[in-house]
Amino acid sequence: DEALYAATRAGQSLAGQTEFGTRLPALLGFAAMIVGIFFYVSRYGSRLAGLAAMALPLLSGAFHYSTEARGYGMMLGFASIGAVFWQMAARGEHRFLAVPATALALSGILSSHAYGVLAFGAFALAELVRTVSRRRPDWPVWLALTLPSLMLLVIVPLKASIAAEPFDNPIYRSTIWNSFQMVVGDSWLALLAGLLLAGGGAASQRLPPDEPQAPVTMPLHEIALAVAFLAAPVFAAVLAAVVTRIFMDRYGLPAIIGLSVLSGMVLARCAARCRAAVAMVVLLFIGLFGWRSYREALGTTGGSSISQDRAPAPSLRLADLPADVPIVVANGLLFLEFDLYEPESVARRLYFLNDRKAGRYYTGTNGWEAMRGLAKWFPLRAQFASYGDFVKTQSRFFVLSQYGFPMDWALRKMVDDGIHLRFHGEVFMQHGPVVLVEAGSDIGGPGFVR
Repeated sequence: DEALYAATRAGQSLAGQTEFGTRLPALLGFAAMIVGIFFYVSRYGSRLAGLAAMALPLLSGAFHYSTEARGYGMMLGFASIGAVFWQMAARGEHRFLAVPATALALSGILSSHAYGVLAFGAFALAELVRTVSRRRPDWPVWLALTLPSLMLLVIVPLKASIAAEPFDNPIYRSTIWNSFQMVVGDSWLALLAGLLLAGGGAASQRLPPDEPQAPVTMPLHEIALAVAFLAAPVFAAVLAAVVTRIFMDRYGLPAIIGLSVLSGMVLARCAARCRAAVAMVVLLFIGLFGWRSYREALGTTGGSSISQDRAPAPSLRLADLPADVPIVVANGLLFLEFDLYEPESVARRLYFLNDRKAGRYYTGTNGWEAMRGLAKWFPLRAQFASYGDFVKTQSRFFVLSQYGFPMDWALRKMVDDGIHLRFHGEVFMQHGPVVLVEAGSDIGGPGFVR
């Protein structure tokens, strides 16, 4: 993920060490993806179809990764822009620019995220289809694909090496169907409505006999690229079964590019007969995105459209807990978030507990075991400690645990070990409900959730 780290550093240099600066690479990557989709689909004779295709990801589950500070947004951006340059090179347009730009984009895919290999593989399959259809290889394009693929000599062995570790945990056992559901989200309803609207409009439009419909050319290899993108969840499942043993829903994210391009191809054919119908599809997609954004904004600000029947969730301030008592954060994601956002006086009292044997027993994996090594490379203020040493030496401490989270094991082990626990309450955070528990042989005092 070298490109992600470099881009994050650049984003923070531009916008400061803020959430916006940290998420800026994902935002720009996602924006590049939808712009690339527009240009790719517009080549089929309809900018309206291109607009509809670029709006579809805004309604999908993939939209979440436009603001999440991971490498997926950048990966999608490089994949989409790479598709545009590959399309140009295959069509013989500005090849002196398109061929090396394709190679750079493919390098960006592989350096943004290790599972970018799935998007990279889509290009290889599509170029193979093109080679067969034209009965001779396009050596400059194959060279553009071959040079970035040298990274696979490093990526694949690294991924294969982690397969020796156990990953018997529900988080890592998704399905192809679940991946498609996550990526597509609710956009399939809008897409179905849009295709019906455009198809109905095109079918009702009769062209005069003396005005034949202009053909919409869609080369087989370009269709193959879109189909290969759409099949990303399938390829991810195969890769997991053969190499990594890990399959998570988000690994199929390149599918949204394939779905958008294939939908755009269909809409381009409809636009050739009835532009007004496709224009209505564009307005439908943009309108739905605006409505969803409005609803989410109301939810964020506590607008009146949110049900008032539900009691307000209790809030938690770690600064309100006694200043001399350590705080164990059993969830690794919450641990890193608290380390970043809490003031110094709180962050230095936070602990994440390690126990290789217990972690494997309760979660089926040692997924968080290596997090202690982060302190060597990142300025973490919170502390790491051995579970056994910590519970023996601390007579009183607090535990924050997302008890039902499959990777959260520390509190479950404390229950099994018979450690004295006192439940103080439950709060609701980004990753779900979190319980606050006081633990140790010397516990007392009132609850601190308010």
